[in-house]
Amino acid sequence: MTADSTFGGGRPGWLGGLDHVRNVVRQELISRQLDQHLPQPPARVLDVGAGQGTQSIRLARLGHQVVAVEPDPEMRAAFQAALSAEPAEVAGRVTLRDASVTDLAAAAFGEIYDTVLLLGVLMYLPASRPVIAELAARVAPGGFLAVAARTVTSALWRPAARQDWQAALAAFDEYDRARAEARDMRYVNEIGAPARADDLGALTAVAAGYGLRLETWYGVRIAVDQGELDPPPPSDPRELAALLDVEERLGATDPYRQLGQLAHLILRKAPVGRRLQTIDAERRFPESRPVRGPMGRTVRWRRPPARPCLRSFPDRLGRMCGRLAGFGSGSRSTARRARRPHRRLGEVGEELMALGIYFSPASMTAAQYDEIIARLDAAGAGQPRGRLYHTCFGTGTELQIFDIWESQEAFDRFGVTLLPILGDIGLDPGRPTVEPVHNLIPG
Repeated sequence: MTADSTFGGGRPGWLGGLDHVRNVVRQELISRQLDQHLPQPPARVLDVGAGQGTQSIRLARLGHQVVAVEPDPEMRAAFQAALSAEPAEVAGRVTLRDASVTDLAAAAFGEIYDTVLLLGVLMYLPASRPVIAELAARVAPGGFLAVAARTVTSALWRPAARQDWQAALAAFDEYDRARAEARDMRYVNEIGAPARADDLGALTAVAAGYGLRLETWYGVRIAVDQGELDPPPPSDPRELAALLDVEERLGATDPYRQLGQLAHLILRKAPVGRRLQTIDAERRFPESRPVRGPMGRTVRWRRPPARPCLRSFPDRLGRMCGRLAGFGSGSRSTARRARRPHRRLGEVGEELMALGIYFSPASMTAAQYDEIIARLDAAGAGQPRGRLYHTCFGTGTELQIFDIWESQEAFDRFGVTLLPILGDIGLDPGRPTVEPVHNLIPG
Protein backbone atom coordinates (compact mmCIF):
# COMPACT_ATOMS: atom_id res chain seq x y z
CA MET A 1 0.00 0.00 0.00
CA THR A 2 1.01 3.63 -0.27
CA ALA A 3 0.34 6.92 1.46
CA ASP A 4 -2.69 7.15 -0.84
CA SER A 5 -4.15 3.91 0.51
CA THR A 6 -7.65 4.18 1.96
CA PHE A 7 -7.27 1.09 4.14
CA GLY A 8 -6.41 2.87 7.40
CA GLY A 9 -9.97 3.75 8.32
CA GLY A 10 -11.02 0.11 8.01
CA ARG A 11 -8.10 -1.40 9.91
CA PRO A 12 -9.93 -1.87 13.25
CA GLY A 13 -12.79 -3.65 11.52
CA TRP A 14 -10.38 -5.83 9.60
CA LEU A 15 -8.31 -6.90 12.61
CA GLY A 16 -11.48 -7.47 14.64
CA GLY A 17 -12.87 -9.89 12.06
CA LEU A 18 -9.86 -12.14 11.40
CA ASP A 19 -11.51 -15.14 13.07
CA HIS A 20 -14.94 -14.54 11.51
CA VAL A 21 -16.42 -16.47 8.63
CA ARG A 22 -15.60 -13.97 5.87
CA ASN A 23 -11.88 -13.99 6.53
CA VAL A 24 -11.76 -17.72 7.26
CA VAL A 25 -13.41 -18.45 3.91
CA ARG A 26 -11.32 -15.89 2.06
CA GLN A 27 -7.96 -17.16 3.35
CA GLU A 28 -8.82 -20.83 2.82
CA LEU A 29 -10.15 -20.29 -0.69
CA ILE A 30 -7.19 -18.12 -1.71
CA SER A 31 -4.89 -20.84 -0.34
CA ARG A 32 -6.58 -23.65 -2.27
CA GLN A 33 -6.59 -21.64 -5.48
CA LEU A 34 -2.96 -20.56 -5.16
CA ASP A 35 -1.80 -24.10 -4.47
CA GLN A 36 -2.99 -25.16 -7.92
CA HIS A 37 -0.43 -22.84 -9.53
CA LEU A 38 2.52 -22.59 -7.13
CA PRO A 39 5.81 -24.22 -8.12
CA GLN A 40 7.37 -26.80 -5.87
CA PRO A 41 9.21 -25.35 -2.86
CA PRO A 42 11.48 -23.64 -2.35
CA ALA A 43 10.13 -20.91 -4.61
CA ARG A 44 10.77 -17.18 -4.22
CA VAL A 45 7.57 -15.38 -3.17
CA LEU A 46 6.92 -11.64 -2.85
CA ASP A 47 3.79 -10.78 -0.83
CA VAL A 48 2.86 -7.12 -1.33
CA GLY A 49 0.47 -5.65 1.22
CA ALA A 50 0.96 -8.78 3.31
CA GLY A 51 -1.26 -7.53 6.15
CA GLN A 52 -1.28 -9.81 9.19
CA GLY A 53 0.82 -12.37 7.31
CA THR A 54 -1.64 -15.22 6.82
CA GLN A 55 -0.46 -16.19 3.33
CA SER A 56 3.22 -15.34 3.87
CA ILE A 57 3.45 -17.58 6.93
CA ARG A 58 1.47 -20.38 5.29
CA LEU A 59 3.81 -20.39 2.29
CA ALA A 60 6.86 -20.35 4.55
CA ARG A 61 5.49 -23.44 6.31
CA LEU A 62 5.38 -25.13 2.90
CA GLY A 63 9.07 -24.39 2.40
CA HIS A 64 8.95 -21.24 0.23
CA GLN A 65 11.21 -18.23 0.76
CA VAL A 66 8.98 -15.18 1.32
CA VAL A 67 9.66 -11.45 1.23
CA ALA A 68 6.63 -9.73 2.78
CA VAL A 69 6.01 -6.02 2.24
CA GLU A 70 3.60 -4.13 4.52
CA PRO A 71 3.61 -0.34 5.09
CA ASP A 72 1.00 -0.17 7.88
CA PRO A 73 2.72 -0.35 11.31
CA GLU A 74 -0.25 -1.93 13.09
CA MET A 75 -0.58 -4.62 10.42
CA ARG A 76 3.17 -5.28 10.61
CA ALA A 77 2.86 -5.66 14.37
CA ALA A 78 0.11 -8.26 13.91
CA PHE A 79 2.27 -10.02 11.31
CA GLN A 80 5.30 -10.04 13.62
CA ALA A 81 3.25 -11.39 16.50
CA ALA A 82 1.99 -14.28 14.38
CA LEU A 83 5.46 -14.96 12.98
CA SER A 84 7.02 -15.08 16.45
CA ALA A 85 4.76 -18.03 17.31
CA GLU A 86 6.18 -20.08 14.42
CA PRO A 87 9.13 -22.49 14.65
CA ALA A 88 12.49 -20.89 13.94
CA GLU A 89 12.77 -22.83 10.68
CA VAL A 90 9.54 -21.27 9.37
CA ALA A 91 10.26 -17.77 10.69
CA GLY A 92 13.68 -17.92 9.06
CA ARG A 93 12.08 -18.21 5.61
CA VAL A 94 10.22 -14.88 5.99
CA THR A 95 11.65 -11.39 5.58
CA LEU A 96 9.20 -8.65 6.63
CA ARG A 97 9.83 -5.20 5.17
CA ASP A 98 8.35 -1.78 5.90
CA ALA A 99 7.60 -0.62 2.37
CA SER A 100 4.84 -0.02 -0.15
CA VAL A 101 4.28 -0.69 -3.82
CA THR A 102 5.82 2.69 -4.73
CA ASP A 103 9.23 1.75 -3.31
CA LEU A 104 9.04 -1.91 -4.17
CA ALA A 105 12.35 -2.17 -6.03
CA ALA A 106 14.38 -1.53 -2.88
CA ALA A 107 12.04 -3.55 -0.63
CA ALA A 108 12.25 -6.54 -2.96
CA PHE A 109 16.06 -6.32 -2.98
CA GLY A 110 15.94 -5.57 -6.70
CA GLU A 111 15.15 -9.22 -7.37
CA ILE A 112 12.48 -11.05 -9.35
CA TYR A 113 10.22 -13.73 -7.91
CA ASP A 114 8.51 -16.93 -8.99
CA THR A 115 5.25 -15.76 -7.41
CA VAL A 116 4.08 -12.24 -6.54
CA LEU A 117 0.96 -11.76 -4.41
CA LEU A 118 -1.34 -8.72 -4.25
CA LEU A 119 -4.29 -10.06 -2.30
CA GLY A 120 -7.05 -7.69 -1.23
CA VAL A 121 -4.92 -4.57 -1.72
CA LEU A 122 -5.73 -3.13 -5.13
CA MET A 123 -9.14 -1.76 -4.11
CA TYR A 124 -7.51 0.62 -1.61
CA LEU A 125 -5.12 2.16 -4.15
CA PRO A 126 -5.98 5.04 -6.52
CA ALA A 127 -5.46 3.17 -9.81
CA SER A 128 -4.55 -0.30 -11.03
CA ARG A 129 -2.25 0.40 -13.99
CA PRO A 130 0.81 1.78 -12.13
CA VAL A 131 0.54 -0.97 -9.52
CA ILE A 132 0.35 -3.76 -12.12
CA ALA A 133 3.26 -2.19 -14.00
CA GLU A 134 5.41 -2.18 -10.86
CA LEU A 135 4.52 -5.73 -9.89
CA ALA A 136 4.97 -7.11 -13.42
CA ALA A 137 8.60 -6.02 -13.26
CA ARG A 138 9.07 -8.21 -10.18
CA VAL A 139 7.66 -11.41 -11.75
CA ALA A 140 10.26 -13.84 -13.03
CA PRO A 141 9.85 -15.34 -16.51
CA GLY A 142 7.47 -18.27 -16.21
CA GLY A 143 6.22 -16.99 -12.84
CA PHE A 144 2.87 -15.45 -12.01
CA LEU A 145 1.19 -12.55 -10.27
CA ALA A 146 -1.85 -13.40 -8.13
CA VAL A 147 -4.27 -10.48 -7.69
CA ALA A 148 -7.40 -10.55 -5.53
CA ALA A 149 -9.51 -7.51 -6.44
CA ARG A 150 -13.03 -6.23 -5.94
CA THR A 151 -14.96 -6.17 -9.21
CA VAL A 152 -17.71 -3.89 -10.46
CA THR A 153 -20.05 -6.89 -10.54
CA SER A 154 -19.58 -7.58 -6.84
CA ALA A 155 -19.92 -3.89 -5.90
CA LEU A 156 -23.30 -3.82 -7.64
CA TRP A 157 -24.52 -7.27 -6.62
CA ARG A 158 -23.72 -7.21 -2.93
CA PRO A 159 -26.34 -4.67 -1.71
CA ALA A 160 -28.97 -6.19 -3.99
CA ALA A 161 -28.25 -9.70 -2.68
CA ARG A 162 -28.79 -8.37 0.84
CA GLN A 163 -32.07 -6.80 -0.27
CA ASP A 164 -30.81 -3.34 0.68
CA TRP A 165 -32.65 -1.71 -2.18
CA GLN A 166 -31.68 1.89 -1.45
CA ALA A 167 -28.02 0.94 -1.28
CA ALA A 168 -28.38 -1.08 -4.48
CA LEU A 169 -29.86 1.93 -6.33
CA ALA A 170 -27.09 4.14 -4.96
CA ALA A 171 -24.52 1.62 -6.26
CA PHE A 172 -26.05 1.75 -9.73
CA ASP A 173 -26.06 5.56 -9.62
CA GLU A 174 -22.35 5.52 -8.79
CA TYR A 175 -21.76 2.98 -11.56
CA ASP A 176 -23.46 5.30 -14.07
CA ARG A 177 -21.46 8.31 -12.87
CA ALA A 178 -18.22 6.39 -13.06
CA ARG A 179 -18.91 5.36 -16.65
CA ALA A 180 -19.88 8.90 -17.64
CA GLU A 181 -16.71 10.29 -16.06
CA ALA A 182 -14.49 7.47 -17.42
CA ARG A 183 -13.23 6.48 -13.96
CA ASP A 184 -13.40 3.48 -11.66
CA MET A 185 -16.47 2.84 -9.55
CA ARG A 186 -16.10 3.73 -5.85
CA TYR A 187 -17.89 2.35 -2.80
CA VAL A 188 -17.49 1.86 0.97
CA ASN A 189 -16.70 -1.73 1.90
CA GLU A 190 -17.78 -3.94 4.79
CA ILE A 191 -15.02 -2.70 7.14
CA GLY A 192 -15.96 0.93 6.53
CA ALA A 193 -13.07 1.83 4.22
CA PRO A 194 -13.51 3.79 0.96
CA ALA A 195 -12.58 1.50 -1.89
CA ARG A 196 -12.45 1.17 -5.67
CA ALA A 197 -13.81 -1.55 -7.97
CA ASP A 198 -12.00 -2.87 -11.04
CA ASP A 199 -13.55 -3.98 -14.30
CA LEU A 200 -12.33 -7.54 -14.80
CA GLY A 201 -11.79 -7.19 -18.56
CA ALA A 202 -9.96 -3.88 -18.21
CA LEU A 203 -7.72 -5.25 -15.46
CA THR A 204 -6.87 -8.28 -17.58
CA ALA A 205 -6.04 -6.03 -20.53
CA VAL A 206 -3.76 -3.86 -18.38
CA ALA A 207 -1.90 -6.95 -17.18
CA ALA A 208 -1.55 -8.24 -20.75
CA GLY A 209 0.05 -4.93 -21.68
CA TYR A 210 2.83 -5.68 -19.19
CA GLY A 211 3.41 -9.24 -20.36
CA LEU A 212 1.08 -11.01 -17.91
CA ARG A 213 -1.50 -13.32 -19.49
CA LEU A 214 -4.62 -14.44 -17.68
CA GLU A 215 -4.17 -18.11 -16.85
CA THR A 216 -7.46 -18.40 -14.99
CA TRP A 217 -9.51 -16.60 -12.36
CA TYR A 218 -11.68 -17.59 -9.42
CA GLY A 219 -14.49 -16.07 -7.40
CA VAL A 220 -13.97 -15.77 -3.64
CA ARG A 221 -16.78 -15.54 -1.06
CA ILE A 222 -20.01 -16.13 -2.91
CA ALA A 223 -22.56 -17.81 -0.65
CA VAL A 224 -21.38 -16.56 2.76
CA ASP A 225 -21.61 -12.88 1.85
CA GLN A 226 -25.34 -12.61 1.34
CA GLY A 227 -26.03 -11.35 4.88
CA GLU A 228 -24.84 -8.22 6.63
CA LEU A 229 -23.61 -10.12 9.68
CA ASP A 230 -20.13 -11.65 9.81
CA PRO A 231 -20.49 -14.42 12.41
CA PRO A 232 -17.84 -16.88 13.59
CA PRO A 233 -17.44 -19.87 11.26
CA PRO A 234 -19.46 -23.03 11.99
CA SER A 235 -18.22 -24.82 15.09
CA ASP A 236 -18.99 -28.24 13.60
CA PRO A 237 -15.88 -29.22 11.57
CA ARG A 238 -17.98 -31.15 9.07
CA GLU A 239 -20.20 -28.12 8.47
CA LEU A 240 -17.20 -25.84 8.02
CA ALA A 241 -15.58 -28.31 5.61
CA ALA A 242 -18.81 -28.49 3.60
CA LEU A 243 -19.07 -24.69 3.51
CA LEU A 244 -15.50 -24.38 2.20
CA ASP A 245 -15.99 -27.11 -0.40
CA VAL A 246 -19.17 -25.46 -1.70
CA GLU A 247 -17.44 -22.07 -1.88
CA GLU A 248 -14.54 -23.67 -3.76
CA ARG A 249 -16.87 -25.21 -6.35
CA LEU A 250 -18.86 -22.00 -6.76
CA GLY A 251 -15.68 -19.96 -7.13
CA ALA A 252 -14.44 -22.10 -10.01
CA THR A 253 -17.74 -22.35 -11.90
CA ASP A 254 -19.59 -19.93 -14.16
CA PRO A 255 -21.84 -18.08 -13.66
CA TYR A 256 -21.48 -18.27 -9.87
CA ARG A 257 -17.86 -17.13 -9.62
CA GLN A 258 -18.84 -13.80 -11.16
CA LEU A 259 -20.81 -13.04 -7.98
CA GLY A 260 -17.80 -13.48 -5.70
CA GLN A 261 -16.83 -10.53 -3.51
CA LEU A 262 -13.28 -10.89 -4.80
CA ALA A 263 -11.96 -11.99 -8.17
CA HIS A 264 -8.70 -13.92 -7.78
CA LEU A 265 -6.67 -13.65 -11.01
CA ILE A 266 -3.64 -15.77 -11.90
CA LEU A 267 -1.56 -13.75 -14.37
CA ARG A 268 1.36 -15.63 -15.92
CA LYS A 269 4.53 -14.17 -17.46
CA ALA A 270 5.86 -16.11 -20.44
CA PRO A 271 9.27 -17.76 -20.11
CA VAL A 272 12.04 -15.66 -21.65
CA GLY A 273 13.93 -17.18 -24.53
CA ARG A 274 11.55 -20.11 -24.97
CA ARG A 275 10.15 -20.26 -28.47
CA LEU A 276 7.55 -23.00 -28.35
CA GLN A 277 7.29 -23.06 -32.11
CA THR A 278 11.04 -23.69 -32.53
CA ILE A 279 12.18 -27.27 -32.66
CA ASP A 280 15.68 -28.61 -33.13
CA ALA A 281 14.65 -32.24 -33.35
CA GLU A 282 18.11 -33.77 -33.33
CA ARG A 283 19.86 -31.53 -30.79
CA ARG A 284 17.47 -29.86 -28.35
CA PHE A 285 14.72 -32.39 -27.67
CA PRO A 286 14.70 -36.11 -26.98
CA GLU A 287 11.88 -38.27 -28.33
CA SER A 288 9.45 -36.47 -26.05
CA ARG A 289 9.96 -33.88 -23.36
CA PRO A 290 7.59 -31.91 -21.07
CA VAL A 291 7.73 -28.14 -21.49
CA ARG A 292 5.53 -25.30 -20.31
CA GLY A 293 2.90 -24.33 -22.83
CA PRO A 294 0.51 -21.38 -23.10
CA MET A 295 -1.09 -20.20 -19.84
CA GLY A 296 1.51 -22.14 -17.88
CA ARG A 297 0.18 -25.57 -18.80
CA THR A 298 2.74 -28.36 -18.98
CA VAL A 299 2.43 -30.11 -22.31
CA ARG A 300 4.50 -32.79 -23.99
CA TRP A 301 6.19 -32.06 -27.28
CA ARG A 302 6.88 -35.00 -29.55
CA ARG A 303 9.78 -34.86 -31.93
CA PRO A 304 8.58 -34.78 -35.53
CA PRO A 305 10.00 -37.46 -37.81
CA ALA A 306 13.17 -36.47 -39.63
CA ARG A 307 12.35 -34.84 -42.96
CA PRO A 308 13.65 -32.06 -45.18
CA CYS A 309 13.52 -28.58 -43.67
CA LEU A 310 10.63 -26.49 -45.02
CA ARG A 311 11.74 -22.89 -44.86
CA SER A 312 8.25 -21.42 -44.82
CA PHE A 313 4.65 -22.41 -45.36
CA PRO A 314 3.87 -22.69 -49.07
CA ASP A 315 1.91 -19.72 -50.37
CA ARG A 316 -0.83 -21.90 -51.78
CA LEU A 317 -1.26 -23.73 -48.49
CA GLY A 318 -1.25 -20.44 -46.59
CA ARG A 319 -3.98 -19.03 -48.83
CA MET A 320 -6.03 -22.17 -48.45
CA CYS A 321 -5.68 -22.15 -44.66
CA GLY A 322 -6.49 -18.46 -44.62
CA ARG A 323 -9.86 -19.28 -46.19
CA LEU A 324 -10.40 -21.88 -43.50
CA ALA A 325 -9.53 -19.30 -40.86
CA GLY A 326 -12.23 -17.08 -42.35
CA PHE A 327 -14.96 -19.41 -41.03
CA GLY A 328 -15.91 -20.81 -44.43
CA SER A 329 -16.24 -17.46 -46.19
CA GLY A 330 -14.90 -18.90 -49.46
CA SER A 331 -17.20 -20.61 -51.96
CA ARG A 332 -17.21 -24.35 -52.47
CA SER A 333 -15.63 -23.96 -55.90
CA THR A 334 -12.88 -21.76 -54.45
CA ALA A 335 -12.18 -24.31 -51.73
CA ARG A 336 -12.05 -27.07 -54.37
CA ARG A 337 -9.56 -25.12 -56.48
CA ALA A 338 -7.43 -24.53 -53.39
CA ARG A 339 -6.93 -28.23 -52.74
CA ARG A 340 -3.38 -29.44 -53.11
CA PRO A 341 -1.52 -32.58 -52.12
CA HIS A 342 -1.12 -32.57 -48.37
CA ARG A 343 2.03 -31.11 -46.85
CA ARG A 344 3.63 -31.70 -43.50
CA LEU A 345 3.76 -28.51 -41.54
CA GLY A 346 6.41 -29.15 -38.90
CA GLU A 347 9.77 -27.44 -39.19
CA VAL A 348 13.07 -28.85 -38.03
CA GLY A 349 16.18 -26.84 -37.32
CA GLU A 350 15.60 -23.30 -36.05
CA GLU A 351 12.45 -22.91 -38.13
CA LEU A 352 8.72 -22.54 -37.68
CA MET A 353 6.56 -25.16 -35.97
CA ALA A 354 2.82 -24.86 -36.46
CA LEU A 355 0.76 -25.38 -33.31
CA GLY A 356 -2.56 -27.15 -32.89
CA ILE A 357 -4.38 -25.55 -29.93
CA TYR A 358 -7.49 -27.15 -28.48
CA PHE A 359 -9.73 -25.33 -25.98
CA SER A 360 -12.41 -27.18 -24.03
CA PRO A 361 -14.09 -24.63 -21.72
CA ALA A 362 -16.15 -25.92 -18.82
CA SER A 363 -19.09 -24.08 -20.38
CA MET A 364 -19.51 -22.10 -23.61
CA THR A 365 -22.76 -21.49 -25.46
CA ALA A 366 -23.38 -20.52 -29.08
CA ALA A 367 -24.49 -17.07 -27.89
CA GLN A 368 -21.21 -16.56 -26.03
CA TYR A 369 -19.18 -17.77 -28.99
CA ASP A 370 -21.08 -15.50 -31.40
CA GLU A 371 -20.51 -12.52 -29.09
CA ILE A 372 -16.79 -13.26 -28.94
CA ILE A 373 -16.58 -13.41 -32.74
CA ALA A 374 -18.54 -10.16 -33.07
CA ARG A 375 -16.23 -8.40 -30.63
CA LEU A 376 -13.14 -9.75 -32.37
CA ASP A 377 -14.48 -8.50 -35.69
CA ALA A 378 -15.15 -5.08 -34.14
CA ALA A 379 -11.58 -5.01 -32.83
CA GLY A 380 -10.18 -5.89 -36.26
CA ALA A 381 -9.09 -9.34 -35.10
CA GLY A 382 -11.76 -11.51 -36.70
CA GLN A 383 -9.22 -13.09 -39.06
CA PRO A 384 -5.93 -12.63 -37.20
CA ARG A 385 -2.62 -12.88 -38.95
CA GLY A 386 -0.89 -16.16 -38.25
CA ARG A 387 -4.01 -18.26 -37.66
CA LEU A 388 -4.24 -20.95 -40.30
CA TYR A 389 -7.37 -22.77 -39.25
CA HIS A 390 -10.27 -22.26 -36.83
CA THR A 391 -13.27 -24.38 -35.98
CA CYS A 392 -15.88 -24.30 -33.24
CA PHE A 393 -17.80 -27.51 -32.59
CA GLY A 394 -20.10 -29.09 -30.03
CA THR A 395 -23.67 -28.58 -28.82
CA GLY A 396 -25.54 -26.79 -26.06
CA THR A 397 -23.20 -25.39 -23.42
CA GLU A 398 -20.28 -27.61 -24.48
CA LEU A 399 -18.84 -25.77 -27.49
CA GLN A 400 -15.13 -26.33 -28.06
CA ILE A 401 -12.45 -24.69 -30.20
CA PHE A 402 -9.62 -26.03 -32.32
CA ASP A 403 -7.13 -23.68 -33.99
CA ILE A 404 -3.93 -24.06 -35.97
CA TRP A 405 -1.42 -21.23 -35.61
CA GLU A 406 1.77 -20.73 -37.54
CA SER A 407 3.69 -19.79 -34.37
CA GLN A 408 3.42 -19.17 -30.65
CA GLU A 409 4.14 -15.46 -31.20
CA ALA A 410 1.16 -15.15 -33.55
CA PHE A 411 -1.11 -16.79 -30.98
CA ASP A 412 0.25 -14.53 -28.22
CA ARG A 413 -0.43 -11.41 -30.28
CA PHE A 414 -4.02 -12.52 -30.78
CA GLY A 415 -4.33 -13.24 -27.06
CA VAL A 416 -3.75 -9.57 -26.22
CA THR A 417 -7.08 -8.82 -27.93
CA LEU A 418 -8.91 -12.04 -27.08
CA LEU A 419 -8.28 -12.36 -23.33
CA PRO A 420 -9.87 -9.04 -22.29
CA ILE A 421 -12.95 -9.98 -24.33
CA LEU A 422 -13.18 -13.34 -22.57
CA GLY A 423 -12.75 -11.64 -19.20
CA ASP A 424 -15.46 -9.12 -19.98
CA ILE A 425 -17.87 -11.88 -20.96
CA GLY A 426 -16.82 -13.93 -17.95
CA LEU A 427 -15.78 -16.98 -19.96
CA ASP A 428 -12.84 -19.08 -18.78
CA PRO A 429 -11.35 -20.88 -21.80
CA GLY A 430 -9.64 -23.40 -19.54
CA ARG A 431 -6.13 -24.67 -20.07
CA PRO A 432 -5.52 -25.55 -23.70
CA THR A 433 -3.99 -28.70 -25.11
CA VAL A 434 -1.08 -27.68 -27.33
CA GLU A 435 0.78 -29.93 -29.78
CA PRO A 436 2.96 -29.34 -32.84
CA VAL A 437 1.17 -29.96 -36.12
CA HIS A 438 2.61 -32.89 -38.04
CA ASN A 439 0.28 -32.87 -41.02
CA LEU A 440 -2.70 -31.02 -42.51
CA ILE A 441 -4.75 -32.55 -45.32
CA PRO A 442 -7.26 -30.08 -46.77
CA GLY A 443 -10.51 -31.51 -48.07
